[in-house]
Amino acid sequence: MRWSGRLDAFEGPASAAAAAWLQEPGLLTERLRACCSGRSGLTVVAEYDATISVAALGARLAAIPGIVRGPLEFTLLCAPSALWARRSWYEMDGDRLMVQEVFLPEALA
Repeated sequence: MRWSGRLDAFEGPASAAAAAWLQEPGLLTERLRACCSGRSGLTVVAEYDATISVAALGARLAAIPGIVRGPLEFTLLCAPSALWARRSWYEMDGDRLMVQEVFLPEALA
C-alpha cells in the first residue's frame, strides 16, 4: 500500500464526491454530523488500549490546547471498488497519534 499527499498520484482518480470528503480540512466528525442531521454514522471496527477513547475522537482532539495536526495523506486500498482512505497524525507534547479513516463507496454517493 502506498500513501501520498496528492490524490492525483493514483491510477483512477477519485470522484469529485470522494475528493471532497478525502480533502476535508476540518473535522470529519463535524462534516458527518452536518450530513446526517446531527447523528453520527460511525462504526468502531477495532479498538486498542490507549489514553484516548475513539468515541467522538475528532471533538476530543480539537479540544486539546496546542495540538498540531500533520498533513493529510491518501491511499486507494482497492482500485476496482474505489475504497479510499486518508490518514494524518496529531502531535501532543511530543507524542503522535495516527488517525486513519476509510471511506466505503456507498458513503461517497
